[in-house]
Amino acid sequence: MAGENATLQAAAAVGNSVAVNSIVCQIVDPGVGRYQISGSARHTLEDGCKLIIGAANVLPRIPQGPNNVGEFGPIIFDIIASSTDIQIQLATATGATETASGYLVARRLDNESE
Repeated sequence: MAGENATLQAAAAVGNSVAVNSIVCQIVDPGVGRYQISGSARHTLEDGCKLIIGAANVLPRIPQGPNNVGEFGPIIFDIIASSTDIQIQLATATGATETASGYLVARRLDNESE
């Protein structure tokens, strides 16, 4: 992907009784480079999801009301390790009647002026 701009996307949902820190959706190993990251998350409970990039807890709580979609970004982030993933995770577990969903967009900014 070197020398190219790329836009990567991921969307998914999790159902009932899923543990905290579980992955809702992820972009696996987008590659080393500078990225503009944005997206949205929905959880049955308020502020129930978080944004993780590699080992960094970038947004410990993605702001959203119960059952409402909360949008975030754009966030500019430099990925320096080839095994870094971009994830929306559960900040609050889903119970017997709760669900969560997420959508991620990572646009590579390297070489944009070339």
